[in-house]
Amino acid sequence: MINYTEYCNRAVSTDKGRITLVSAFRETNRLCGTDGHRLHLANDLPTATPHYLNSDLTIDSAPCIDAVLPKATVAIANFRFSKKDIAKLKKLASLIPAGQEASILFTFAANNLRINFTTLELSFEFNFACEVFEPYSVKLNLDYFIDALIADYDQIFNAYSVVEKGTPIAITCDNLMAIIMPLR
Repeated sequence: MINYTEYCNRAVSTDKGRITLVSAFRETNRLCGTDGHRLHLANDLPTATPHYLNSDLTIDSAPCIDAVLPKATVAIANFRFSKKDIAKLKKLASLIPAGQEASILFTFAANNLRINFTTLELSFEFNFACEVFEPYSVKLNLDYFIDALIADYDQIFNAYSVVEKGTPIAITCDNLMAIIMPLR
């Protein structure tokens, strides 16, 4: 079973100065967490009173989640990731030197998800088979991408975007959604 609180807490801010972003927020039938660069959302949960989890914040201070959700999106791809695939991505993330910007190029094309990372010292390329609907390339933070994936069991993920440079990419699986802002 997926722990929705844990999933949403992966995206909350660690910056104590951004008080409304340091805790997951529950509103009606969804739970969300964000740090301003990414947002994790669990939909279709049993209805409950709006509140922050583990926090004294009031409902008036809640971020406007609907304002950041992409309005017009195009299906880019469907892809299946296994626990083994996610382990490969985590290994890649561990090889990136501490403090170095982990800007990874994700390319969805020719029924393939290609993930590239290149610096003067390191160069990696991973390829995963996937069903591509719209060719698309975007630079993302690898840790954010890994956090968007559910590692409990093999999953089919869907990727969506407005398909314009600088717009976020949405990754969905069942009733979960992760929105990740691209890197420049």
